[in-house]
Amino acid sequence: MHAFSLLITLGSMLASAMAAPAPIEDTLETTSIPLEDTLETDFVTLAARDNIAVVTAYNGDTCNGGNSQFTVVGGGNRCVPFSNVRSISVSGNGCVVRTWSGNNCAGSSAGPAYGRCTSVLFASVSVTC
Repeated sequence: MHAFSLLITLGSMLASAMAAPAPIEDTLETTSIPLEDTLETDFVTLAARDNIAVVTAYNGDTCNGGNSQFTVVGGGNRCVPFSNVRSISVSGNGCVVRTWSGNNCAGSSAGPAYGRCTSVLFASVSVTC
C-alpha cells in the first residue's frame, strides 16, 4: 500500500511540475536528466495505469522539431496554452484530450488520437482525466 501511495505522490509531483510548459522556440535545446532506476520503474508502472495522458506538442508538422510536454494523472484537469505549434502526440489512456483554436481552451476543438501524430494548428490543449 505504501508503494502505491509513493507512485501516486510521484505522479502528482511530476504532473504539477510539467503542467505549464514554456512556449516553444525554433531553437529549443533539451537537457536530459537521468532518473534513478527506481523512479523510472515507478513511472513506467504508473504510465501503465488508467487515467494518464502524456501530451507532447511539436513545432513541426509531423511531430518533429522542438517540443514541449506535460502529463496529467488521475483526476486532473488542465488547460495549457501553446504558441508556434503544428502537431501533437498523446500517450496514455482514460483521459479526454482536445486541441483548441483559442489559447484559453475555447473556440474550435479537435480530439487528437492516442498513440499517433496529429498534424493540427492549435493554441491550447485541454486534458480531463
